[in-house]
Amino acid sequence: MTTNETNSAGYTYRFRNVKNLLCKKELENSEIYFAAPEQLNDPLEGHINVYWQGDEVIWRNLFRHYLNCVLRALGLFADADQKQETAEWKFLHVRDPLINGIRPEHIQLRERIFEHEVIGSYIERIARTPRRIGPYELNAHLEAIHPFVIYACYMWYGEQANAEARAKVPDFSMVVQRAIDRARSSMQITDQLDAACGNDFEKREEQYRLLMLAAEEDSVLSYYKNTLDVKDKNRAFVHNDFCRAYVLNLRTLMYPRWFTACFMESCSGEAMWAYYGDSHTGVCLKYKTSLDSAGKSSLRINMPVGFDGNIIFSYLNLQFLPVTYEAAHLEQNFFDTLHAVTIPVLNHQWMYDDQGRRSKCGRQSAVEESDWRTAYWQDARYSTSTKTRAWQAEGESRLVYQSDGFNLDLDTKLRAMKYDFSALDGIIFGIRTPATDKIKIIEIIERKCKEAGRTDFNFYQAVQTRTGEIECVRLRGISEMVARSGAPQSAA
Repeated sequence: MTTNETNSAGYTYRFRNVKNLLCKKELENSEIYFAAPEQLNDPLEGHINVYWQGDEVIWRNLFRHYLNCVLRALGLFADADQKQETAEWKFLHVRDPLINGIRPEHIQLRERIFEHEVIGSYIERIARTPRRIGPYELNAHLEAIHPFVIYACYMWYGEQANAEARAKVPDFSMVVQRAIDRARSSMQITDQLDAACGNDFEKREEQYRLLMLAAEEDSVLSYYKNTLDVKDKNRAFVHNDFCRAYVLNLRTLMYPRWFTACFMESCSGEAMWAYYGDSHTGVCLKYKTSLDSAGKSSLRINMPVGFDGNIIFSYLNLQFLPVTYEAAHLEQNFFDTLHAVTIPVLNHQWMYDDQGRRSKCGRQSAVEESDWRTAYWQDARYSTSTKTRAWQAEGESRLVYQSDGFNLDLDTKLRAMKYDFSALDGIIFGIRTPATDKIKIIEIIERKCKEAGRTDFNFYQAVQTRTGEIECVRLRGISEMVARSGAPQSAA
């Protein structure tokens, strides 16, 4: 007996290597691991073509937000150095860099930087720009002022130290002057590109892309020539990598962080077995799908839903999203899509200035809010289930978990979510799955079937036909043996 059912027959398939299945106890615990986008094979997963176009209020707040993140990064940098650890973006709280409150340095450094003759005028120029600014251009502008901002912070902290510590603070006057000259040079480049590109967004962004690639190459060469210490990862985090990473991480303020588990419509793809099935040494899990209240294919997942001192879990139907294979990605204005932050943070750190003036970005009325919210979630669904056409042969569908209430980046154990064992119809062994791994898997399933009273579990073996195709043949003897373990035992 063979099986080649697809989603239309109520089945879906998930390839796993044996390490995940056994060592991480995914099979024992009936768990499905939800991966972060950056763990997936397509670097453009969830990609959105973001641009920045806003008024003076929200632009100035972006530069404030950048400064607040720099200050938090410097704190992480110092703390990580003392503990001999590596500072990472997941600890930066980019959605709320003021999570620990406003301190004197936030206010005084803001004044020192924003009111500086050169740096302040640079920021003012960008804040008053009515046109679109792309990610490469934004990165270039931040890179232009970043050295000044960093050393302004160092100087401020030095001023707060006691006399003995102040005596040890280096003289930053020359490096600060170089930073000011760098900002002036960047403004001249902006003038030249204004003249050359006008309002042609794509042309301008391409020029900035080339400039940033050249700057990144110079940075790598500096590390290679030992001008910069490649071992000092925390210094590189703050001085060299910060601006590019900051622009990338701004996207996390647009939509809730998402995690996904990927499934296939078929188990017979040789390339799928080779790539996702660990060169045919892994297995493929065959799941029975059910229909949710909307009539959509789904799987019951025990997911985090609330908090009452402890995390509350509940089994809910999570809908399968068929992956769409498109060449185009969503294009959105960052300032109009700030939804993955709390309302207090949105208002205090983005929408209003110190005089109480509100930015014209975002929704201005309840009607606009309602229409926008509908479109927002449609776009969120589209962005998390779209891949380029290069991946079309996979025939993928996926479960997507989105929530801002739980930090699945820090607590990665929450990403392993339980499913009903009854939904696992069977397991398909790969052509090269070792016999020792097969035995371990059979033992686990036999025990689980006995505990659940199941008599309908199926095992299959993937084989290659003479035409080179993959066929999955039911292992009748093993399947029936395991079924007997789940049958009620008669009294002796």
